Amino acid sequence: MSAVFVTSLIVFACLGLVGAVDSKHSDSISKAENRNLASFPPLRSLRRDLPGFPALFENFYNDHFLLRLTLSRWRNYLDYAILRSSGNASVALGGNHWLFYALNKLPVTQQNLAPYTEPELNAAVKSFCARRDLLAAHGAKYVLLLAPEKGTIYPELMPPGWVRGAGASRLEQLQAALSKEKVDYVDARSLLLQAKQHEALDKPLYFSNDSHWNRYGAYLVAQQLFRQIHLRLPALTPFQSNEIQLEKDNHSGDLSMLLGLQKSIVDKKSLTATILQKHAHEVDNKGLPRFESGIVETATEPTAYRTYDAKLPRAFVLHDSFMEFLQPYLAEKFSFSEFHLARLLLPEVVAGERPDVVIDEIAERHLYDRGFDNVPTFLDKKAPQGKSASTKQVEQRGFACPVEQQVVACFQNRWQLLSIKTTDYPNSLGAELHWRAKADGKLNDRVQISLLGRESKEVKGVADYRQDTFDRPVKAGQEWVDIVPVRVNSDDIFDQIGIMVVGASGALYCDSPRCDYKVRAIVDHILTVLY
Repeated sequence: MSAVFVTSLIVFACLGLVGAVDSKHSDSISKAENRNLASFPPLRSLRRDLPGFPALFENFYNDHFLLRLTLSRWRNYLDYAILRSSGNASVALGGNHWLFYALNKLPVTQQNLAPYTEPELNAAVKSFCARRDLLAAHGAKYVLLLAPEKGTIYPELMPPGWVRGAGASRLEQLQAALSKEKVDYVDARSLLLQAKQHEALDKPLYFSNDSHWNRYGAYLVAQQLFRQIHLRLPALTPFQSNEIQLEKDNHSGDLSMLLGLQKSIVDKKSLTATILQKHAHEVDNKGLPRFESGIVETATEPTAYRTYDAKLPRAFVLHDSFMEFLQPYLAEKFSFSEFHLARLLLPEVVAGERPDVVIDEIAERHLYDRGFDNVPTFLDKKAPQGKSASTKQVEQRGFACPVEQQVVACFQNRWQLLSIKTTDYPNSLGAELHWRAKADGKLNDRVQISLLGRESKEVKGVADYRQDTFDRPVKAGQEWVDIVPVRVNSDDIFDQIGIMVVGASGALYCDSPRCDYKVRAIVDHILTVLY
């Protein structure tokens, strides 16, 4: 049979099948399954593309055929209602038919399988202290709101096989450390655990078909947030009982949508705290700052609300998806409030909005997948913001500050790496890098630390961080120290460290005598004794 004849059969078959595919239907499948569907395979060259075409086309057709969504929904409903299981790997079925998000870091988070290492915790605390201090210099109060996961509040309802590990979780570790540093945070975990004891499942605090707290749980957290802000800003007061009415809430959650069963699995037990007389009005977001999101792939427009009560304070809110059910309550209690789905905080940009309070809401899940702000410790008195640490002060804190520095590497005549020291911890490494600016500039490049095997150069661990999350300027000759955690496995063997600096246009040229690819400086692994 000739290749031309075979190709003709395939082409005619494809044309017939593709005609049965509806692009809107495919979009619905993609949203329901929370993934990108297989695309139509190319057939530009018989020699190159034809051998693999049938398998690729089968993947395409399996993803797009018209009955896929309907059959998938039927299968998922049978799994859920009769077999007590989930037909989607992203969703797990727990007790009382509660659904749990089973993708990314959610199982690890809710089972407490990866608590902070000591360097990671120190870096996290340092970053939140820096946010508080830099905003305070602009007259804004900083409040951190840590949103606990569903399994943190309801561990007894987690799916079979999910067992919460002993010891403090990242959320608990962080809150305990922030308390010592007097960083103001809302302890939503303790609040919701206490409310759960009183309400049981008559008034659940999380949706049974969603990965987030419900509107009643969000209302309780909002009230606690208002109580804490009231201590500093008395004009803001929590809702009074006559301002709120508890009502039944019908909710189709994000997890039931992943199963394609948003019409079949509806939470009818949750409550909503309805605001009886609303004062907040959404206003045009034109002119509001835009931030790097870091949470979703595409930029999300900010939203803003005004109550026209000049006595109330102004708020600037950084948040993730847990803010959706908090936002209506927060909008009512500020004269002006703006909400940004973002992680990046640039103090001077935020200060330009003139907020009285900055609320930083972070879900517990994101304590596992986000890098924290890198906050350099400047070694001279020319640091651009805040109090600078002298060389003597830095030495007292245990930071490396050699008197005679030999340059380890220079990156594109901009940044000199003077020294690097490391400290071993269980499951992690603390890397201490001492830098000097060769010219005036902003600390807005990225630094990548790679742990390497000497022979194979196999990467055993990587830390990627911004030189300074707050993009502060430095003068030529100014020096600073970065303390960076690198998570490693206990059985990883490495004896070298690679340092690379990446700017807006790519990796910076490195002139180190020991260098990979002309961009990565190689340094032998030097241990600092940990007492």
